[in-house]
Amino acid sequence: MAVARFDGEVHDRGDYVVVRTDANPSFFWGNFLVFPRAPMAGDAERWLAVHEREFPPAPGRATILSWDELDGRLGDDADFLAQGFHRDLGVCLRATRLHKGPKHNADVSVRALASDADWTAATAALIAAFADGTRAPVETQRAFVVKQMRRYRAMQDAGWGRWFGAFIGPRAAGCAGLVQQGQVGRFQLVGTDPAFARNGVCSTLLHEMGAQSVADELIIVAGAEYHARAVYESVGFEVCETLATLMKIPT
Repeated sequence: MAVARFDGEVHDRGDYVVVRTDANPSFFWGNFLVFPRAPMAGDAERWLAVHEREFPPAPGRATILSWDELDGRLGDDADFLAQGFHRDLGVCLRATRLHKGPKHNADVSVRALASDADWTAATAALIAAFADGTRAPVETQRAFVVKQMRRYRAMQDAGWGRWFGAFIGPRAAGCAGLVQQGQVGRFQLVGTDPAFARNGVCSTLLHEMGAQSVADELIIVAGAEYHARAVYESVGFEVCETLATLMKIPT
């Protein structure tokens, strides 16, 4: 929510919280609802009515319903699943310092993105990274990455954080951002070009970014079963929360 406030809005309605980014309605985690508890039988009609009221129809808009429970409880979500929703399960991982992972690669050069060429190369790496393994159409995902990288560059220019590229020779093999909120550093949109997979790019990138951070606490989020979780744990992150969300993605 803190990151969403850069160019969006966060409103506490009392019995739920709405996060909205009107400039980018297709940004999944810029447009969602947070309820105080997991769903119970009979909640579907009310929760979906709230979403319809808060979010007008827009191309590419998903319906994302989350809740403020940290143990991953699913509640009774059968009515939502029957209407085409799927469960999105994730983990939040925390560290106070990072160490080199077993696949640390000294040939990977990690540096802050500065020039237009740096940002273009990093954007290309992320487009390749997210081309597969997403429920969204490929072109939708590509447009999302391009728009997000423009947003992140504006955030960096405004002093909200820094974005880094992992370069092997002249080519960007991966990219990630680190947003500073008080004494917490939140990693953003970590990705590795599949052409450089299994070369220690991600773990090296995270370690070097962590070494340059002044945050007391580092936070990163991963899918509960996603392979990146093991990479994050290899450099010192430990699971501190388990998260559950209901999502309905436009096709």
